[in-house]
Parts: sequence; structure tokens; C-alpha cells
Amino acid sequence: MNVDIPACESSEGARPAGDPVAGELPAPIAAAETFVDVLRYRAANQPRHPNLTFIPPDGGPSRTLTYAELDGAARRMAALLQGAGAQGEPVLLLLPQSYHYLVSFLGCAYAGAVAVPAFPPDSARNAERIQGIVADSGAKLVLTTAEIMKRRAELTARAPALATASWIAADRLAAASESEWQPLHLSARTLLFLQYTSGSTAEPKGVMVSHGNLLHNLKLLYRAFELTPSDRGFTWLPAFHDMGLIGGILLPILGGGRQYIATAEWFVRRPERWLESISAVRATISAAPNFGYELCLQRAHRVNPDVDLSCWRVACTGAEPVREATLERFAEAYASHGFRREAFMPAYGLAEATLMVANRRSGPYVLHADAREYERRKVVPAIVGRPAIQLVSVGAPCPGQSVSIVDPAKLRRCAEGELGEVWVEGASVAGGYWRQPTLSREIFQARIRDVGGESAGEFLRTGDIGFVRDGQLFICGRIKEIVILNGRNVFPQDVERTLTGLDPRLVEGGCAAFAVDAGEREQLVVVHEVMPRSADLDALAERIRATLAEYLDGERVTVALVRHRSLPRTSSGKLKRLEARRLYLSRTLKPRNTLAVHSEAS
Repeated sequence: MNVDIPACESSEGARPAGDPVAGELPAPIAAAETFVDVLRYRAANQPRHPNLTFIPPDGGPSRTLTYAELDGAARRMAALLQGAGAQGEPVLLLLPQSYHYLVSFLGCAYAGAVAVPAFPPDSARNAERIQGIVADSGAKLVLTTAEIMKRRAELTARAPALATASWIAADRLAAASESEWQPLHLSARTLLFLQYTSGSTAEPKGVMVSHGNLLHNLKLLYRAFELTPSDRGFTWLPAFHDMGLIGGILLPILGGGRQYIATAEWFVRRPERWLESISAVRATISAAPNFGYELCLQRAHRVNPDVDLSCWRVACTGAEPVREATLERFAEAYASHGFRREAFMPAYGLAEATLMVANRRSGPYVLHADAREYERRKVVPAIVGRPAIQLVSVGAPCPGQSVSIVDPAKLRRCAEGELGEVWVEGASVAGGYWRQPTLSREIFQARIRDVGGESAGEFLRTGDIGFVRDGQLFICGRIKEIVILNGRNVFPQDVERTLTGLDPRLVEGGCAAFAVDAGEREQLVVVHEVMPRSADLDALAERIRATLAEYLDGERVTVALVRHRSLPRTSSGKLKRLEARRLYLSRTLKPRNTLAVHSEAS
């Protein structure tokens, strides 16, 4: 890896003598109202400090930026945007993950424009999603690259909403003076960007994140990770997703540490490079969804024996269900490389709360619950000899955030250990959905019906089902995804987890379970990806049916085995079950086994 590697710390990631207290920020940053204030302070006080290093996917030379360089580039971009009348207007960021992506985002912040992060237009599916985002946001200005601009005609054919927008190549700007930028009076309430959720392309929802929302959540992250300026991070998470943008890029700017930024493409080509890079730069913090750790498990035999992961003190895992089996196998596989199980930090968050809501700093905590009581929405400890289910805590709510478990129908608080909808209150909760006031009131201004009347506070309804036990939050699934079989509530995540490790032909994390209408009742369908060149798939499907029949007391299940990487996923790698159901019913997903279809598709 062609990067500038600073002097290493001790093998256990100990902090240098005289380092600031972990989790504490300089007073001017702690009191900052906007992210512009943060970067301007860093540039004035640490102008030559190397902050961000971008690693290109093609193996070319990396590029390291100081705070002064970031501030100067942001002011030049902001001057251009101000000249285009972009203040208060949505600006689409249609760029690959790169230095230019970040400068475009920061330029929007400095200009008072509303950044709209979007996927690079590298597939028909992404083009469809971009069409939805542009149509919903009303963006009339697009920041992109000269290479993407060459495909403008092709892209506007797929996404007609782009046709009337003005396009600017952010990587081909004429030299501009930083002094042309006109500082604005921004506040914590100023809208900073729209984070589009990972749901259906037909109904995009832009979460309105203000400067205040962002800074509140960044400070929560800084305290939760116990960061200091001596920390080094490594990320490959996409910047058009909240976990990659906020946790992977903006947090290091706030915190003053050193961050190395690769791309998802770089990671997927050779996943073990992630671990090799953590070792090489002595990174102390790095995060990934569950599938990132799974891919590294599949490539464990290719990891150089000299890779040393003892420096890695925070291995955050979030954005999709935390799988206890994955964490245990990863910790076991890489223990010889110095990785410690307690480095794992399971976390929970969502775009509507800016990013993080809860986290567990001291490694995974697994609860073994009675499976039958769990299906009745009660959580009691498992009894030997009875079916049990393993649930992984995502930790306690971050200080400054309040989490309540609420009956979604009665809107009353649930007792401890009862399953209900997760509601969140705090300054990280965003201002609502862009141009959707009715839905915003329903989702972002919900009230709990306490004894004696409604609660005074306004809560965010997450749509996630969970429970609290011993102060720990557990996430069970989405309300819309619950399957009801013969009166039993079955969470698709539990069905999918039952198949983990069943057969090496099954792709880990490549399973989607959902219900379809089978006349007078619902029927469970399981679509599972299989490894390339897998054989005897009918026998494998029967083995899956038998395993699930035992788990579901004889319930018949339709099993469709599909090729690797055919299930739809969000930008963070999370499976989109409702979209998978739609593709299944439309026969877009092509089973490789002999399938007896009992569904709306037949």
C-alpha cells in the first residue's frame, strides 16, 4: 500500500504520554455550532497536520491532505457555488469516493448549500435510485467528475430528472481564489445535507440533517470510541452512506486524528487488504457491517502471517444485524494475529438519528432467550432442553440520547423484556423528511401515551422492533418484515441466523426470509445465495427445509437458491428483504434449484 505510514505506537495501542483525556475535545470544538467552525478552527491551529489520506482503488499513489488544504479547497468550491446561487439549495454529489467527493461536500457546507450525497452512477439500479433522489430533492446543480460528464446523455436517458440540471466537473475546476468565498452566518439549525434512506427506489426519503444534528452525533461518537488525536482510523465504507461519511470521514476531521480512506471496490477486490492495511498503518479504529467481517473470514487463509492486529482497539460493527457467530469466528480466526474479542463494538443507529444511537464498548454481550416466549414478544432466559435463541446486544443508548420501547399499536411504553418499537429522543434526531411534512410529523414527532396523558417529548419512530434488558438494547427486526405463521410472530433475521454455517455452499449473510400470500395464510419463503459452481442444489434445498421445519415445528418453507450477489442490498451491504420479496414475486430472481412455488407469483 503506497501510503505515508507514521511512527507506530506500542503493539497494544497504548496512548502516548501526555495525550489528551480520551473522549475530550478542545473547548472551541466542543462549543462549535457548525461543522464549518470545526474545520476553520483546525485549519487555523493545525494547518500542516496530515489529516486524511485517500487511497485510490487502482493501486495508484495515495493523497494526504492537511487541515489547511481541506479548508482552502472547501473555500474555493464554496466560492463557485455561491456564484451559482446555491445557498439554501440542494446540490447533488454524483462522484466516486475520492478527495473531490469530500471537497464537494465541504464546499456545500461553506456555501450554505444543501449537499445531497448519491451513489456513483455505475449501474442501471443506481441510475434508477438517482432518478428518485433528484426528483424528490429538486436538485438543479450536480457536482460530478469529467469522466462521468462524458456519460451525461446516457445517464439522463436513465434518470430524466438530471436533464435540466447544471453539471460541474469538481475535478476540473479552474483555479479560483479562496478569498472570493463570502463567509455566511450559519447556525446549528442550518440544514447541512440530505441523507437518503436505503429503502425502496420508488419512495426515496431525504433525511434533513442540520449542522447541530451532525455535531451532536459526532461528539457522541468521539466519546463512545474514547478517541484522542493520536488515534488512527482506516475505512473503506462508501461516503454516500451515513456510516462512511460521518463515522469514516467527518469524525476524524472533528477529532484531529489521522484517517486512511479506501473504497468499497478496493475492499471487495481483496478483502484481506483491509486487515493488512490496519496492521501497516497501526490503525486503532475501523468499522464495517457484518458482511465485511464475513468476507475476511472467507479469506483468512490468504492473510500474511506477519499481519499484527493488536493495535485495533475499536472494531465497530453495525448497519446490519450483529451476528454473534460471525464475531466469535472472526475473533478465533485472528487471535493469532493479535486481535482481541473485546475490541468489538456492536452498535445501532439509523439515518433519521444522524448515525449512532447506542453502542457496547466492552465486546459482544449475548443473551440466550426462550424461543417460544420470544415469539410471543416476551424475553425470558432460556431453559435447558427447550428451544433457545441467541440475541446480541447493541449496547446502551449514548449519553444525550433517550431510547424507549413502545407498543406500536397502543403507543404505550413496554415493560422491560417486552418487545416493542424502538423510539429515540435527542439532539441527533434529524429535522424530518425533505418536503414530506405529514410523514415527518408521524415519524419524527411521535408521542407516548403515558398514564395521565401523552408524554411531553417528541420521539423518532424507528420502525425497528427491539427490547431492553439490564440496560442493554437488543434489535430484533423491522415491523414491516415480521412473518406471522399460524399465529406466531417469526422474525426473518432469526430464520436466516438458523442457517448460518449449515453448509459451505451457502453464502454467509446471503439469505433473505419473507412471507408471501398463500391463499388463506402466509407462507415463508427463504432465498439463499450459493457459492459459484455449487452442485446438488436440490438436496441442499431439502436440507434447508428440514432444518427450518425443526426450528418452525414442521412449518413448510419454500426455498430458492440463487447465484452469489443476486440479492438486493443497501449501500452499507444490508439486505433489502422487501425488495428481495418483490424481485422473487416478479420472477426476477432465478432459482438454481427445482422450485415448487407456493406464492402470489404462481
